[in-house]
Formats: sequence, C-alpha cells, structure tokens
Amino acid sequence: MQDAWPPYIIDTSDYPGISVEIAQQAYASQGYQLELDIKPWSRALKEIQHGRDQIVIAAWYSAQREPQLRFSDPYLYTEIHLIARKDQQVYFGNFEDLKDKTVGIVENYAYDDDFMASPWFKRVPSSDLLSSIRKVHTGRVDLFIEDERVARWTMAENNIPPEDFNYIQPPVSLSPLYIMVARDNPNAQTYLDAFNRGLKAIQASGAYLAILHKYDTDVPNKKKPAH
Repeated sequence: MQDAWPPYIIDTSDYPGISVEIAQQAYASQGYQLELDIKPWSRALKEIQHGRDQIVIAAWYSAQREPQLRFSDPYLYTEIHLIARKDQQVYFGNFEDLKDKTVGIVENYAYDDDFMASPWFKRVPSSDLLSSIRKVHTGRVDLFIEDERVARWTMAENNIPPEDFNYIQPPVSLSPLYIMVARDNPNAQTYLDAFNRGLKAIQASGAYLAILHKYDTDVPNKKKPAH
C-alpha cells in the first residue's frame, strides 16, 4: 500500500519502482507475494494506523510515528536536498542561511526533525510534491525539499525541465527508507523479519544492485503510467 513516488513507487508493470522491486524480490525470496495498492499517502498512512493488515514499502522514520508503527532494517539511503529555481542562487550551510525563505513541504511526510523545528524559515505545505515543484517553478515559494531522484523523475513525468532547478549542496539529510507496518498488527514481526532476511538474500545475490542500476541509468519520461 503506497502512494506513487517515482522512481521508488511507479504505477507501471515493467518499471514498478526501486522500492517495489526491492520489496517484491526480498519477500519472494522468503515465499511471499506482494499485491501493490497505489493510493494517496495520507490515506495509506491513516489506513495502516487503523489496523489494516498491510505494509507501507517506502517510508521515512520519525519519532512521531514510533508509537503506532514499526520499521524494518533500512534498505536504501536517500539524499534529501533543498531545490530552488535555477535563477535563484541560494547558499546553504545551515538552516540560519535560509532566514526569511519559504520552503515547500508535502503534508504528512516525515522530514528531518531539525528541519521541522527550525525557526529560520517558513514551511509551506502542499498536498503532493508536484504542487510544491510548481510553486517554486512559478516563484510563489523560494525552495522545496525532496530526494533529488524523486524530484527529477516527478518533473520529467510532468513536462517540467529538471534543468530549470538548482539542487543545492550539501544535502539536508541522508534519510533511510524502511518497510513500515502497524505496531498492533499481529503479523508485524513476521512481516518485518521476512523482509529483513530477504533483503540480505538479494544483496548477497546481486539482485539488489541490479535493481538500482535499472533505475539510475534509464530515462524517467520513458515510463508511462499504466491504465
């Protein structure tokens, strides 16, 4: 159960996404078959918290989620960047450098705790990443924050040139991705243990690196959504 989040979650059959293929192959190595259900992130989060027997296959950890949710071993680290329009030069060494800036975020995403607590800039929430990108592209917001892979794929799939943007170094954080399951799910430990074992198996076999190579060397706008 997961919102579309290319290139990690993609609503296609031949290119279902990095996280989807890692989860599918890890679980398959342990005798499980996954059925993917694409739905809005806020709905997916609400359903898993209310006891549906499901997992979320690409989630960031946050202390706020800990009381209700449990997490697998991390299976991939994503670089979270501040991203501005190309003609807006932004220096970033620490959050104080963003004084009086506006930064687009996506509602209900688990951003770095220091980023969310910083008093130096204003966070501008949107319902999805594309809305944040468009706000920056049109100059309504100064920057947005996102994994660079995700930002570039989302732009390419929506005919927004990725080269119109400045991907600011250094990254705000390195955020690991996890499988997430409700803490009160009676199968929680079984699901997490199976994934953790399967992850080690596909890393040892070379299948894990093959998945990353497939998505990091191909062109995002060739992947058309399935209907």
